[in-house]
Amino acid sequence: MKPKLHLTDHAKKRMQQRGISELQARIIEEFGIEQYQKGGSYLMYLPAKMIADLRQALDKIERITMVKGDEEKIITTMHQIRKIRASEYAA
Repeated sequence: MKPKLHLTDHAKKRMQQRGISELQARIIEEFGIEQYQKGGSYLMYLPAKMIADLRQALDKIERITMVKGDEEKIITTMHQIRKIRASEYAA
C-alpha cells in the first residue's frame, strides 16, 4: 500500500468530525478529478460515473491475483483456484 497520506492537523480533525476514513481519502487521491482553485490549491472528487465504474470493477475483483517481480513490475495476473493463506507467502 502507498505511504500514509500527508494530512494537516486541520484535515485530520475534519475527517474525524465528518466521518471520512483514510481509505476513502486515498481512493479520492488515487482516482479523483482535480479542479484547480484560486491561490494554488485544488479540489479532488469522484464524479458519479467514476464511482459507478469503481463499484463495477470491485464487484469483479474478488479472487484476482497479481504476481509482481523485484522491480515492482507486474509479471502476470490470474484468477485464484484456491484460497491463499497469508502465512504461505508472507515475506
